[in-house]
Amino acid sequence: DGWSRKSPSHSYSFTQQDNERSRQLWRWGQEYIANHSTLHPVYKQTLSSTRERPGATGDGDDHDHDGGEHFESFKHVDAVMMVVNKLPNQEIQPSLLPAMGYMRVWDGTGLSQPDPLPVSSQEVTRRLNACEPSVACVERIAEIIQKLNDGTRSSNDSDNGSGDRDDGSGNKTRLQTPKTLCGAVCNAVVLGPSQWDFIQSKVPIGSFIRLRNVACDEPQGQVGRCLIITESS
Repeated sequence: DGWSRKSPSHSYSFTQQDNERSRQLWRWGQEYIANHSTLHPVYKQTLSSTRERPGATGDGDDHDHDGGEHFESFKHVDAVMMVVNKLPNQEIQPSLLPAMGYMRVWDGTGLSQPDPLPVSSQEVTRRLNACEPSVACVERIAEIIQKLNDGTRSSNDSDNGSGDRDDGSGNKTRLQTPKTLCGAVCNAVVLGPSQWDFIQSKVPIGSFIRLRNVACDEPQGQVGRCLIITESS
C-alpha cells in the first residue's frame, strides 16, 4: 500500500508503483554487486607482492634491509585481510611511530614466515608466535569452506562415502577443511582512535576486513614492512 504526507510547503507520496520500482532497483543492485567486483584489480594488493623479491636493487621504492631483503612499497591500494591478532598500544615498542594499536593480518598469500612482532615483551612475543594464525582463524576458514560446500551441493551430486562428492569422472569436488593456515602474517598500524575503537569492539579475531586506501612502507623505527591505516583508509 502507498502513503502520502502533506506539509505547509510540500506534499509527499509513495505509491504502489514507487514501491515496485524500489524493489526492482534493489534487485538490480544486488545482482550488480554479485556480478561485478567492487575491488578494482589495478588497486588490489596482497602480502605476497611485498615479500622479498629476487633481483631487487634497493633503488626507488625497493627498501633494503639487513641481510639483503627487499620489499616494494605502495600507496592508495585496497586489500582484503583476515585479522589474526590485535595489539593495543601498551604492548608495542615505545620507539615505534605513534599508534592506537596494531593488527596482525593474513590473506593466504606469501611465504609462511610471519613478520617481526612490534612488541617489547618477550612474553607477548612467545604467546603470539605460538598461535599465528590462531585456532579461531582456522575455524573461520573452515566455516567458509563448509558454506561453499553446502552451497554447491545438489541432488545430482554423488557421495562416495567419505564426505567428498564425485563429479562422475572420479574427481573429488568437495573442498577440504584445513588443519592449519599457510601464508605471510604482516603488521598493520592503526593511527586513528575511532578506527581502533571500532576494531577493538566490532572486529573479532578471525574476521575478514577490507582495507581501503592503505599504504605499505617501513615507518621510522619499524622493523620491516607495515601496512599503514589512517583516518582516510
